[in-house]
Amino acid sequence: NVLAGTYGNGIKRSTDNGITWNQSGFDFQSIWCLGIYGNNIYAGAQQDLHVSTNNGQTWAPTFLNNQTFSVAFNGNNVYAGTGTGLYISTNSGNSWSQTPLYNVEIHAITLSGNNIIAGTYFPNRTGIHVSTDNGSSWLTKNQGFGVLPAINSLHISGNYIFAGTENYSMWRRVLSEVIQVQN
Repeated sequence: NVLAGTYGNGIKRSTDNGITWNQSGFDFQSIWCLGIYGNNIYAGAQQDLHVSTNNGQTWAPTFLNNQTFSVAFNGNNVYAGTGTGLYISTNSGNSWSQTPLYNVEIHAITLSGNNIIAGTYFPNRTGIHVSTDNGSSWLTKNQGFGVLPAINSLHISGNYIFAGTENYSMWRRVLSEVIQVQN
């Protein structure tokens, strides 16, 4: 199975390695992210984070009730970056708790061990934010990056973290410097 999220036309699903595609839900919705964890596939959409337990044939809302831009997984935790902040579920998305990183769009999430790294978008607190305590508290970690525009993506490779930004730039920083407890 191959799944593709589209802008304004839901999820497309191919069962023949991309030769043919069929609609797999979310007609007329944009899909901002897809993530696989165990046997579940998560799709971040305009109105909620949805989950499929049957390879994308059918989808059910997780009742986050928020536009979801990013999703990440660690242990039993599902992290959802939304239009109003970062949420955590400890039960596969059946219930959600909002973290203190709120009133900001979270367009990117990545994990390094037990550290959560979030990239934020407008309207405020644009940049990199790190939690070393499972989302209970957050530090802004923009030092060394310069003035960071809105973050659209984060990726860890080796000893580095990369941030893709709205102004068509890519930023690189040593990962250990970003996840240090000191701000």
